[in-house]
Amino acid sequence: MSNRASKRAVKNGLKNQPNDFLACRDMRHAWDVSTDYFLAEDDNCIIRELECMRCHACRRDSFQIARDRRLVRNGTSYTYPEGYLMKGVPRGNKSQDLVRGEIYRRMLAQAAEASR
Repeated sequence: MSNRASKRAVKNGLKNQPNDFLACRDMRHAWDVSTDYFLAEDDNCIIRELECMRCHACRRDSFQIARDRRLVRNGTSYTYPEGYLMKGVPRGNKSQDLVRGEIYRRMLAQAAEASR
């Protein structure tokens, strides 16, 4: 996919995203601990689970215990709510400028609607 087509896919996808999803894309997720550190016996590692307070994405961090008893993160996985990931847009696409543009467009539309 060309850069131009990718930008178009992002712009089109953002139009259908709820405000909470846009906030997370703009400012990153607002993580809260949903399950504090616990020992996952089958993997022999420590797990911590987080949930975003805005969009409800879930993050699962996996840690190994180092010899000096530090926790060393060795993996992270994410589960996103329905509709968060956009078709045609590669995961990790850094398009904050387009996200901010969509937030600004909505703000202007809301202000115009309020002034009628």
